[in-house]
Amino acid sequence: MSNDTRGIWEKRVEHWAKSGLTANQFAAKIGVNVHTLKYWKYRLSERSGQTSSKAGADRTAPSFIELVMPAQASVAAAEGPAVKPLEVVLRGDVVVRVPSDFDVALLRRVVDALGGR
Repeated sequence: MSNDTRGIWEKRVEHWAKSGLTANQFAAKIGVNVHTLKYWKYRLSERSGQTSSKAGADRTAPSFIELVMPAQASVAAAEGPAVKPLEVVLRGDVVVRVPSDFDVALLRRVVDALGGR
């Protein structure tokens, strides 16, 4: 692999991480194959020493993200029956808990921001 190629893909993966878009959306936007984009994200994270047990070691992935429910939704949740939240575990040590009436698009963006698939 040439350093030029690596540099190009480092920038693309970095822009993707900051974009908030899914891999499919970002790949379509910049005109690259989605599988190639995912491959380079994996390859660059492996080469930088990031492993699945070191989620916090990724400079771009926060170890904690606070999500605040809109006031109306939190009131409805407080008044409704107790429902066990959905729990999503990413990389073995990142846990996202969402209520049963969660917004699928928002959850997808949160999971992408955390670097999980």
